[in-house]
Amino acid sequence: MRDVLQTAMGPGAGISRIMFSACLSHSQATAYLQQMMEDGLVVNDIEQGKKYYRTTPKGVEYLAALNRMCELLQMETRASEI
Repeated sequence: MRDVLQTAMGPGAGISRIMFSACLSHSQATAYLQQMMEDGLVVNDIEQGKKYYRTTPKGVEYLAALNRMCELLQMETRASEI
């Protein structure tokens, strides 16, 4: 999910770019994007006949929280190794 949100930030991305960057099949990417649209994390836009997916402000917040949680878990793992 993190890779999908990161790829769709800024100007957005088409399904092929999302599939490539997140290492997903077409059906997996479609399922993830559908769920993320329902959750308000991404929107899809059509520009010049092409469909693009873009991360919403809610998706940006979710991604920031997810990244922060991963950082905390890494700190916890390092502390337990000492």
